[in-house]
Amino acid sequence: MSLAGQRASHPGGVTVRVVEYRVDGGEVVRLLTDLLNVDVYPAAELAALYHERWEAEICQAQCTDNYSLAV
Repeated sequence: MSLAGQRASHPGGVTVRVVEYRVDGGEVVRLLTDLLNVDVYPAAELAALYHERWEAEICQAQCTDNYSLAV
């Protein structure tokens, strides 16, 4: 969806939550999410899931590049 389409579908804007954490090297990572309930979606869990997601993304990219797989 284009930016214009996103704006049209959310004319009042979107409320997001910022989850900030540090990775091993000290780098600060900031996640933006619309999962606003901190009791249901704790920051530590979101950070761990984000890391897992990117591990999967990297693996998929490597497999696609190395084995000429179409995804």
